[in-house]
Amino acid sequence: MAPKGSKSEKEKEINKQFILAHLDEKEIDLSMCNLSQVPVNELAMVTRGSRLDLSRNLFTTLPDSFGTLRHLIELDLSSNQLKLLPDTISHLVVLQKLDLYSNKLSTLPLTFWKLKKLKWLDLRSNCLEGGLSEVAGPCVSQAECKQCASKVLVFVKQRSAEHERKRQLELLQKREEEQMAAEKEKMRQEEARKAKAELRQRRREEYAKSKQERARQEVQNDQEEAALVKNEANVGKQVKFNNSETRHCSYVRLMLVGVVLFLLLLLVGSYVYCDHLKSPTQVCSYWRENISGASLKNKWTEQLMQFIGLS
Repeated sequence: MAPKGSKSEKEKEINKQFILAHLDEKEIDLSMCNLSQVPVNELAMVTRGSRLDLSRNLFTTLPDSFGTLRHLIELDLSSNQLKLLPDTISHLVVLQKLDLYSNKLSTLPLTFWKLKKLKWLDLRSNCLEGGLSEVAGPCVSQAECKQCASKVLVFVKQRSAEHERKRQLELLQKREEEQMAAEKEKMRQEEARKAKAELRQRRREEYAKSKQERARQEVQNDQEEAALVKNEANVGKQVKFNNSETRHCSYVRLMLVGVVLFLLLLLVGSYVYCDHLKSPTQVCSYWRENISGASLKNKWTEQLMQFIGLS
């Protein structure tokens, strides 16, 4: 079994030989070969062929790699089914003649104006849009095809400039919109930052206020507790003083009771000793005269009569 590399080399050699077989001096004639794809790589190997005829084939598009065929001076793509040309066709910087007769083109790429050496162009029998169709003209004669080339290049260049201005304007508008969006986002973030800062400040103020309130409450509680302790101390002192005074009064009462009892005992003793025992002593004589019952009765009667007489 042959390796894959050998098979691809064989196909490459066949394609190159096929192209060389259709090479006549500087022209490669691949017209009416029923090709649906352009053999770009193989054509790029044959740089001697500056004129390429691909007319009357089945092409609907050209690959982007078509722009690598920069050695082409003349290119015939007439009588195909092309609907669009790639932007890379502008890379054919030495191209002077281009035949696009009888295709399905409606427009040309905006880079087409870069084919500055293009001197001949045929756009007949295409589906060109209004402006481009008028600029291209009928292209019946060689002179008209030359005018078509120059006019189409100017037209496409103007359209490319308009497109570029429009693109720049859209880009500018997009940048302005992005800038406005960025400013709005910045404002939103700034407002959010301010809101957060205000929230933090409000929380700090509330915390400080609650802290002050707790401190004031603690001071008030301490003052109330101190006043309560002081009141309790005063009450204790008062109770202690009252207890002391009560005890003092009790002591005084006991002393008075003792004195009274002593006097009573003294009177009873004097009475027993002087009245019942009839003692002749000097004390008994004083007792009978001043302290005994008759003496006291006479004295009280006297004082009462004086009081009545005075009143």
